[in-house]
Amino acid sequence: MIYWFLLILMAAAAVVYGTVKLKGSRPIGESSRDCLVFCIFGIAAFVIVFWKCLFQGMQLSYTNINYVFAPFSSLGVQTDGPLLSDVADSLLPNVWRVFCEHNYSLWDETVGLGASAQFEIFLYPLNYIYLLGLEYGQTVKYILEYLIGFLGMFFFLRSLKLAGTACYLGGITYTFCSVMVMWGGWPHSDVTAFGAWLFFLVERLLQCYAYEGRLKLKYGIGFIVVLWLMLVAGMPTYVPFFLYLGVVYTLYRGFQLFEKQQYVRRMLPILLLLGICVVIAALMSFLYTGTMLFSTQEYQEERSSGSFTTLAIEYARTIFFPYDREGLTMHANESTVYAGPMVGFVLSILLFFHKKPHGQTGAQLGFWHVTAWIVLLMVFTSGSGHLYQFFPMINSSIKIRVMVLFCFAGSVLTALI
Repeated sequence: MIYWFLLILMAAAAVVYGTVKLKGSRPIGESSRDCLVFCIFGIAAFVIVFWKCLFQGMQLSYTNINYVFAPFSSLGVQTDGPLLSDVADSLLPNVWRVFCEHNYSLWDETVGLGASAQFEIFLYPLNYIYLLGLEYGQTVKYILEYLIGFLGMFFFLRSLKLAGTACYLGGITYTFCSVMVMWGGWPHSDVTAFGAWLFFLVERLLQCYAYEGRLKLKYGIGFIVVLWLMLVAGMPTYVPFFLYLGVVYTLYRGFQLFEKQQYVRRMLPILLLLGICVVIAALMSFLYTGTMLFSTQEYQEERSSGSFTTLAIEYARTIFFPYDREGLTMHANESTVYAGPMVGFVLSILLFFHKKPHGQTGAQLGFWHVTAWIVLLMVFTSGSGHLYQFFPMINSSIKIRVMVLFCFAGSVLTALI
Protein backbone atom coordinates (compact mmCIF):
# COMPACT_ATOMS: atom_id res chain seq x y z
CA MET A 1 0.00 0.00 0.00
CA ILE A 2 2.68 2.48 0.99
CA TYR A 3 4.53 2.00 -2.30
CA TRP A 4 1.43 2.83 -4.35
CA PHE A 5 0.83 5.84 -2.15
CA LEU A 6 4.35 7.24 -2.40
CA LEU A 7 4.47 6.65 -6.15
CA ILE A 8 1.30 8.66 -6.69
CA LEU A 9 2.48 11.46 -4.41
CA MET A 10 5.91 11.71 -6.03
CA ALA A 11 4.32 11.88 -9.49
CA ALA A 12 1.99 14.66 -8.33
CA ALA A 13 4.87 16.55 -6.75
CA ALA A 14 6.86 16.29 -9.99
CA VAL A 15 3.94 17.72 -11.97
CA VAL A 16 3.48 20.64 -9.57
CA TYR A 17 7.19 21.39 -9.34
CA GLY A 18 7.68 21.22 -13.11
CA THR A 19 4.71 23.49 -13.73
CA VAL A 20 5.59 26.23 -11.26
CA LYS A 21 9.19 26.23 -12.46
CA LEU A 22 8.18 27.14 -16.01
CA LYS A 23 9.40 30.52 -17.18
CA GLY A 24 6.97 33.27 -16.31
CA SER A 25 4.76 31.12 -14.10
CA ARG A 26 6.39 32.13 -10.81
CA PRO A 27 5.60 35.41 -9.10
CA ILE A 28 8.58 37.72 -8.74
CA GLY A 29 10.72 36.93 -5.72
CA GLU A 30 9.71 33.29 -5.46
CA SER A 31 12.53 30.84 -6.01
CA SER A 32 12.47 27.29 -7.31
CA ARG A 33 13.47 26.21 -3.82
CA ASP A 34 10.22 27.67 -2.50
CA CYS A 35 8.28 25.64 -5.07
CA LEU A 36 10.03 22.46 -3.93
CA VAL A 37 9.19 23.27 -0.31
CA PHE A 38 5.50 23.63 -1.21
CA CYS A 39 5.56 20.21 -2.89
CA ILE A 40 7.17 18.67 0.20
CA PHE A 41 4.58 20.26 2.48
CA GLY A 42 1.83 18.95 0.20
CA ILE A 43 3.17 15.40 0.44
CA ALA A 44 3.52 15.77 4.21
CA ALA A 45 -0.12 16.82 4.50
CA PHE A 46 -1.31 13.69 2.68
CA VAL A 47 0.98 11.45 4.74
CA ILE A 48 -0.41 12.92 7.97
CA VAL A 49 -4.01 12.44 6.81
CA PHE A 50 -3.46 8.80 5.82
CA TRP A 51 -0.96 7.99 8.58
CA LYS A 52 -3.10 5.30 10.19
CA CYS A 53 -3.75 3.59 6.85
CA LEU A 54 -0.06 3.58 5.98
CA PHE A 55 1.63 2.76 9.25
CA GLN A 56 -0.95 1.50 11.77
CA GLY A 57 -2.72 -1.20 9.78
CA MET A 58 -6.11 0.51 9.47
CA GLN A 59 -7.97 0.22 6.15
CA LEU A 60 -10.21 2.74 4.47
CA SER A 61 -13.71 1.26 4.47
CA TYR A 62 -17.08 2.63 3.48
CA THR A 63 -18.75 0.35 6.02
CA ASN A 64 -17.36 2.11 9.09
CA ILE A 65 -20.70 3.85 9.62
CA ASN A 66 -22.31 0.45 10.33
CA TYR A 67 -20.21 -0.01 13.48
CA VAL A 68 -21.31 3.28 15.04
CA PHE A 69 -25.01 2.47 15.30
CA ALA A 70 -26.93 -0.48 16.72
CA PRO A 71 -26.88 -3.42 16.34
CA PHE A 72 -23.32 -3.57 14.98
CA SER A 73 -21.99 -1.09 17.58
CA SER A 74 -22.14 -3.98 20.08
CA LEU A 75 -19.26 -5.65 18.20
CA GLY A 76 -16.84 -3.00 19.45
CA VAL A 77 -15.06 -2.65 16.10
CA GLN A 78 -12.57 0.24 16.18
CA THR A 79 -13.24 2.94 13.58
CA ASP A 80 -11.87 6.41 13.01
CA GLY A 81 -12.30 9.34 10.66
CA PRO A 82 -15.43 10.62 8.91
CA LEU A 83 -18.47 8.36 8.63
CA LEU A 84 -18.23 7.27 5.00
CA SER A 85 -21.66 6.18 3.82
CA ASP A 86 -23.63 5.27 0.66
CA VAL A 87 -20.68 4.03 -1.37
CA ALA A 88 -20.87 0.56 0.19
CA ASP A 89 -24.63 0.48 -0.41
CA SER A 90 -24.69 1.15 -4.15
CA LEU A 91 -21.44 2.10 -5.87
CA LEU A 92 -19.34 -0.86 -4.75
CA PRO A 93 -22.09 -3.43 -5.51
CA ASN A 94 -22.39 -1.89 -8.99
CA VAL A 95 -18.64 -2.15 -9.47
CA TRP A 96 -18.84 -5.82 -8.47
CA ARG A 97 -21.72 -6.55 -10.86
CA VAL A 98 -19.93 -4.89 -13.78
CA PHE A 99 -16.35 -6.07 -13.31
CA CYS A 100 -16.94 -9.46 -11.68
CA GLU A 101 -20.38 -10.62 -12.84
CA HIS A 102 -20.18 -8.91 -16.25
CA ASN A 103 -23.64 -7.42 -15.86
CA TYR A 104 -23.74 -4.58 -18.39
CA SER A 105 -27.32 -3.43 -17.84
CA LEU A 106 -28.09 0.26 -18.31
CA TRP A 107 -30.83 0.05 -15.66
CA ASP A 108 -30.52 -0.64 -11.95
CA GLU A 109 -33.97 -1.42 -10.59
CA THR A 110 -32.63 -1.64 -7.01
CA VAL A 111 -31.92 2.10 -6.73
CA GLY A 112 -35.02 4.12 -5.83
CA LEU A 113 -37.40 4.20 -8.78
CA GLY A 114 -34.71 2.79 -11.02
CA ALA A 115 -31.77 4.62 -12.53
CA SER A 116 -28.94 4.12 -14.94
CA ALA A 117 -26.33 3.24 -12.35
CA GLN A 118 -23.96 0.73 -13.92
CA PHE A 119 -22.89 1.92 -17.34
CA GLU A 120 -20.90 4.83 -15.93
CA ILE A 121 -18.70 2.28 -14.17
CA PHE A 122 -17.12 1.60 -17.57
CA LEU A 123 -16.92 5.24 -18.61
CA TYR A 124 -15.25 6.74 -15.54
CA PRO A 125 -11.51 5.85 -15.52
CA LEU A 126 -10.97 6.03 -11.75
CA ASN A 127 -13.39 3.15 -11.24
CA TYR A 128 -10.86 0.78 -12.77
CA ILE A 129 -8.70 1.32 -9.68
CA TYR A 130 -11.12 -0.97 -7.84
CA LEU A 131 -9.65 -3.82 -9.88
CA LEU A 132 -6.73 -3.65 -7.43
CA GLY A 133 -9.15 -5.09 -4.87
CA LEU A 134 -10.88 -3.32 -2.00
CA GLU A 135 -7.83 -3.53 0.27
CA TYR A 136 -5.89 -1.21 -2.04
CA GLY A 137 -8.45 0.15 -4.49
CA GLN A 138 -10.57 2.11 -2.02
CA THR A 139 -7.60 3.94 -0.49
CA VAL A 140 -5.80 4.61 -3.79
CA LYS A 141 -8.97 6.01 -5.40
CA TYR A 142 -9.63 8.15 -2.33
CA ILE A 143 -6.10 9.58 -2.44
CA LEU A 144 -6.35 10.22 -6.18
CA GLU A 145 -9.59 12.16 -5.70
CA TYR A 146 -7.82 14.36 -3.18
CA LEU A 147 -4.82 14.86 -5.43
CA ILE A 148 -6.99 15.81 -8.40
CA GLY A 149 -8.83 18.36 -6.28
CA PHE A 150 -5.61 19.77 -4.81
CA LEU A 151 -3.84 20.09 -8.16
CA GLY A 152 -6.88 21.62 -9.85
CA MET A 153 -7.22 24.36 -7.25
CA PHE A 154 -3.44 24.83 -7.09
CA PHE A 155 -3.16 25.40 -10.84
CA PHE A 156 -6.24 27.64 -10.95
CA LEU A 157 -4.80 29.88 -8.23
CA ARG A 158 -1.41 29.71 -9.94
CA SER A 159 -2.99 31.00 -13.15
CA LEU A 160 -4.08 34.06 -11.16
CA LYS A 161 -0.36 34.70 -10.45
CA LEU A 162 -0.66 34.08 -6.73
CA ALA A 163 2.40 33.09 -4.71
CA GLY A 164 3.07 29.42 -4.04
CA THR A 165 2.11 29.75 -0.37
CA ALA A 166 -1.33 31.05 -1.30
CA CYS A 167 -1.82 28.36 -3.95
CA TYR A 168 -0.83 25.68 -1.46
CA LEU A 169 -3.22 26.97 1.23
CA GLY A 170 -6.10 27.26 -1.24
CA GLY A 171 -5.43 23.79 -2.63
CA ILE A 172 -5.27 22.10 0.77
CA THR A 173 -8.41 23.96 1.90
CA TYR A 174 -10.33 22.74 -1.13
CA THR A 175 -8.98 19.20 -0.83
CA PHE A 176 -10.32 18.75 2.69
CA CYS A 177 -13.55 20.78 2.48
CA SER A 178 -16.82 19.18 3.61
CA VAL A 179 -17.94 17.97 0.18
CA MET A 180 -14.61 16.26 -0.54
CA VAL A 181 -14.43 14.54 2.88
CA MET A 182 -18.04 13.84 3.88
CA TRP A 183 -18.88 12.56 0.38
CA GLY A 184 -15.49 10.84 0.12
CA GLY A 185 -15.43 8.11 -2.50
CA TRP A 186 -18.93 8.98 -3.71
CA PRO A 187 -19.38 10.66 -7.15
CA HIS A 188 -20.07 14.00 -5.45
CA SER A 189 -16.41 14.23 -4.45
CA ASP A 190 -15.25 13.12 -7.92
CA VAL A 191 -17.19 15.93 -9.58
CA THR A 192 -15.96 18.43 -6.99
CA ALA A 193 -12.35 17.35 -7.48
CA PHE A 194 -12.50 18.06 -11.22
CA GLY A 195 -14.48 21.30 -10.82
CA ALA A 196 -11.41 23.44 -10.15
CA TRP A 197 -9.83 22.22 -13.41
CA LEU A 198 -12.70 23.78 -15.40
CA PHE A 199 -11.93 27.18 -13.89
CA PHE A 200 -8.21 26.75 -14.54
CA LEU A 201 -8.81 25.98 -18.23
CA VAL A 202 -11.24 28.88 -18.65
CA GLU A 203 -8.81 31.25 -16.94
CA ARG A 204 -5.93 30.20 -19.20
CA LEU A 205 -8.15 30.47 -22.28
CA LEU A 206 -9.15 34.02 -21.33
CA GLN A 207 -5.61 35.09 -20.51
CA CYS A 208 -4.13 33.77 -23.77
CA TYR A 209 -6.82 35.51 -25.81
CA ALA A 210 -6.42 38.76 -23.86
CA TYR A 211 -2.61 38.90 -23.86
CA GLU A 212 -1.67 36.98 -27.01
CA GLY A 213 -4.72 37.62 -29.16
CA ARG A 214 -5.41 33.97 -30.01
CA LEU A 215 -7.61 31.16 -28.85
CA LYS A 216 -5.60 28.10 -27.84
CA LEU A 217 -7.57 24.99 -28.72
CA LYS A 218 -5.62 22.86 -26.26
CA TYR A 219 -7.54 24.53 -23.44
CA GLY A 220 -10.80 23.84 -25.24
CA ILE A 221 -9.87 20.18 -25.65
CA GLY A 222 -8.88 20.01 -21.99
CA PHE A 223 -12.23 21.58 -21.07
CA ILE A 224 -14.08 18.87 -23.03
CA VAL A 225 -12.13 16.07 -21.36
CA VAL A 226 -12.62 17.44 -17.84
CA LEU A 227 -16.33 18.13 -18.35
CA TRP A 228 -16.84 14.65 -19.79
CA LEU A 229 -15.12 13.10 -16.76
CA MET A 230 -17.39 15.11 -14.47
CA LEU A 231 -20.52 14.02 -16.35
CA VAL A 232 -19.69 10.31 -16.30
CA ALA A 233 -18.42 10.26 -12.71
CA GLY A 234 -21.90 9.26 -11.57
CA MET A 235 -23.44 12.50 -10.24
CA PRO A 236 -24.26 14.62 -13.32
CA THR A 237 -26.69 16.88 -11.41
CA TYR A 238 -23.67 18.20 -9.47
CA VAL A 239 -21.94 19.37 -12.64
CA PRO A 240 -24.28 22.31 -13.47
CA PHE A 241 -23.36 23.97 -10.16
CA PHE A 242 -19.88 24.52 -11.59
CA LEU A 243 -21.18 25.36 -15.07
CA TYR A 244 -23.54 28.08 -13.84
CA LEU A 245 -20.85 29.69 -11.69
CA GLY A 246 -18.37 29.22 -14.53
CA VAL A 247 -20.54 31.22 -16.95
CA VAL A 248 -20.77 34.09 -14.47
CA TYR A 249 -17.02 33.93 -13.78
CA THR A 250 -16.19 33.93 -17.50
CA LEU A 251 -18.30 37.02 -18.15
CA TYR A 252 -16.90 38.79 -15.10
CA ARG A 253 -13.29 37.86 -15.80
CA GLY A 254 -13.61 38.94 -19.41
CA PHE A 255 -14.83 42.31 -18.19
CA GLN A 256 -11.57 42.61 -16.24
CA LEU A 257 -9.25 41.53 -19.03
CA PHE A 258 -10.75 43.14 -22.13
CA GLU A 259 -11.19 46.81 -22.93
CA LYS A 260 -14.75 47.88 -22.25
CA GLN A 261 -15.43 49.13 -25.79
CA GLN A 262 -14.27 45.79 -27.20
CA TYR A 263 -15.87 43.57 -24.55
CA VAL A 264 -18.69 42.12 -26.63
CA ARG A 265 -16.52 41.54 -29.70
CA ARG A 266 -13.77 39.86 -27.68
CA MET A 267 -16.10 37.73 -25.55
CA LEU A 268 -18.16 36.26 -28.39
CA PRO A 269 -15.40 33.89 -29.64
CA ILE A 270 -14.71 32.75 -26.07
CA LEU A 271 -18.37 32.02 -25.34
CA LEU A 272 -18.84 30.32 -28.71
CA LEU A 273 -15.84 28.04 -28.16
CA LEU A 274 -16.90 27.13 -24.62
CA GLY A 275 -20.47 26.52 -25.80
CA ILE A 276 -19.20 24.10 -28.46
CA CYS A 277 -17.04 22.36 -25.84
CA VAL A 278 -20.06 21.89 -23.55
CA VAL A 279 -22.13 20.43 -26.40
CA ILE A 280 -19.35 18.02 -27.41
CA ALA A 281 -18.82 16.83 -23.83
CA ALA A 282 -22.59 16.40 -23.39
CA LEU A 283 -22.83 14.34 -26.60
CA MET A 284 -19.85 12.20 -25.58
CA SER A 285 -21.55 11.34 -22.28
CA PHE A 286 -25.10 11.15 -23.65
CA LEU A 287 -25.24 7.35 -23.69
CA TYR A 288 -25.14 7.56 -19.90
CA THR A 289 -26.59 10.98 -19.06
CA GLY A 290 -29.31 10.74 -21.72
CA THR A 291 -30.47 7.34 -20.49
CA MET A 292 -30.63 8.66 -16.94
CA LEU A 293 -32.39 11.88 -17.97
CA PHE A 294 -35.19 10.19 -19.90
CA SER A 295 -35.67 7.23 -17.58
CA THR A 296 -36.02 9.14 -14.30
CA GLN A 297 -38.57 11.87 -15.10
CA GLU A 298 -40.86 10.73 -12.29
CA TYR A 299 -37.93 10.70 -9.87
CA GLN A 300 -36.91 14.21 -10.94
CA GLU A 301 -40.43 15.52 -10.34
CA GLU A 302 -40.41 13.90 -6.92
CA ARG A 303 -37.14 15.64 -6.06
CA SER A 304 -38.37 19.06 -7.23
CA SER A 305 -39.56 19.78 -3.68
CA GLY A 306 -35.86 19.81 -2.74
CA SER A 307 -35.68 23.35 -4.09
CA PHE A 308 -36.91 24.50 -0.69
CA THR A 309 -34.67 22.31 1.46
CA THR A 310 -32.96 24.69 3.88
CA LEU A 311 -30.53 24.39 6.75
CA ALA A 312 -31.54 25.81 10.13
CA ILE A 313 -29.22 28.46 11.51
CA GLU A 314 -27.93 25.90 14.06
CA TYR A 315 -26.03 24.22 11.22
CA ALA A 316 -23.94 27.37 10.72
CA ARG A 317 -21.56 26.14 13.40
CA THR A 318 -20.39 23.41 11.02
CA ILE A 319 -18.57 26.20 9.14
CA PHE A 320 -16.08 26.03 12.04
CA PHE A 321 -16.81 22.68 13.72
CA PRO A 322 -17.81 20.09 11.11
CA TYR A 323 -18.05 17.18 13.57
CA ASP A 324 -20.04 19.00 16.25
CA ARG A 325 -23.34 17.24 15.48
CA GLU A 326 -25.08 17.48 18.85
CA GLY A 327 -28.71 18.40 18.28
CA LEU A 328 -28.34 18.21 14.48
CA THR A 329 -30.47 15.54 12.80
CA MET A 330 -29.92 16.04 9.06
CA HIS A 331 -27.51 13.71 7.28
CA ALA A 332 -23.93 14.87 7.92
CA ASN A 333 -22.97 14.54 4.24
CA GLU A 334 -25.69 16.96 3.19
CA SER A 335 -25.51 19.46 6.04
CA THR A 336 -21.83 20.11 6.81
CA VAL A 337 -20.82 23.60 5.64
CA TYR A 338 -17.06 23.45 6.13
CA ALA A 339 -14.44 25.00 3.86
CA GLY A 340 -11.32 25.06 6.00
CA PRO A 341 -10.52 26.61 9.39
CA MET A 342 -9.85 30.08 7.95
CA VAL A 343 -12.89 30.72 5.82
CA GLY A 344 -15.19 31.99 8.57
CA PHE A 345 -12.60 34.52 9.65
CA VAL A 346 -11.87 35.44 6.03
CA LEU A 347 -15.53 36.29 5.40
CA SER A 348 -15.66 38.41 8.55
CA ILE A 349 -12.43 40.25 7.72
CA LEU A 350 -13.59 41.03 4.20
CA LEU A 351 -16.98 42.21 5.37
CA PHE A 352 -15.93 44.45 8.23
CA PHE A 353 -12.21 45.11 8.48
CA HIS A 354 -10.30 44.33 5.31
CA LYS A 355 -9.18 47.19 3.07
CA LYS A 356 -9.66 45.80 -0.41
CA PRO A 357 -6.58 46.11 -2.66
CA HIS A 358 -6.81 47.73 -6.06
CA GLY A 359 -6.49 46.04 -9.44
CA GLN A 360 -7.40 42.52 -10.46
CA THR A 361 -6.69 41.00 -7.04
CA GLY A 362 -9.21 43.35 -5.45
CA ALA A 363 -11.76 42.49 -8.13
CA GLN A 364 -11.21 38.78 -7.56
CA LEU A 365 -11.75 39.28 -3.83
CA GLY A 366 -15.00 41.07 -4.54
CA PHE A 367 -16.29 38.39 -6.91
CA TRP A 368 -15.57 35.42 -4.64
CA HIS A 369 -16.71 37.27 -1.54
CA VAL A 370 -20.10 38.01 -3.12
CA THR A 371 -20.30 34.41 -4.38
CA ALA A 372 -19.70 32.99 -0.90
CA TRP A 373 -22.39 35.13 0.70
CA ILE A 374 -24.96 34.43 -2.03
CA VAL A 375 -24.41 30.69 -1.60
CA LEU A 376 -24.78 30.95 2.17
CA LEU A 377 -28.06 32.83 1.71
CA MET A 378 -29.31 30.09 -0.59
CA VAL A 379 -28.35 27.38 1.91
CA PHE A 380 -29.84 29.07 4.98
CA THR A 381 -32.96 30.79 3.56
CA SER A 382 -36.07 29.01 2.36
CA GLY A 383 -37.21 31.85 0.09
CA SER A 384 -34.25 31.31 -2.24
CA GLY A 385 -36.01 28.13 -3.39
CA HIS A 386 -38.40 30.25 -5.46
CA LEU A 387 -35.41 31.18 -7.62
CA TYR A 388 -33.57 27.85 -7.41
CA GLN A 389 -36.51 25.86 -8.79
CA PHE A 390 -36.25 27.65 -12.14
CA PHE A 391 -32.65 26.58 -12.79
CA PRO A 392 -32.71 23.58 -15.14
CA MET A 393 -30.48 20.57 -14.51
CA ILE A 394 -29.95 21.39 -10.83
CA ASN A 395 -33.54 21.87 -9.63
CA SER A 396 -33.89 18.10 -9.23
CA SER A 397 -31.05 18.20 -6.69
CA ILE A 398 -31.79 19.47 -3.18
CA LYS A 399 -30.89 23.13 -2.80
CA ILE A 400 -28.42 22.83 0.07
CA ARG A 401 -26.03 20.94 -2.20
CA VAL A 402 -25.12 24.33 -3.67
CA MET A 403 -22.80 24.55 -0.64
CA VAL A 404 -20.14 22.98 -2.88
CA LEU A 405 -19.75 26.45 -4.40
CA PHE A 406 -19.25 27.91 -0.93
CA CYS A 407 -16.40 25.44 -0.45
CA PHE A 408 -14.94 26.53 -3.78
CA ALA A 409 -15.31 30.25 -3.09
CA GLY A 410 -14.00 29.86 0.46
CA SER A 411 -10.86 28.12 -0.79
CA VAL A 412 -10.14 30.87 -3.31
CA LEU A 413 -10.75 33.58 -0.70
CA THR A 414 -8.38 31.86 1.72
CA ALA A 415 -5.66 31.95 -0.93
CA LEU A 416 -6.34 35.55 -1.95
CA ILE A 417 -6.24 36.84 1.63
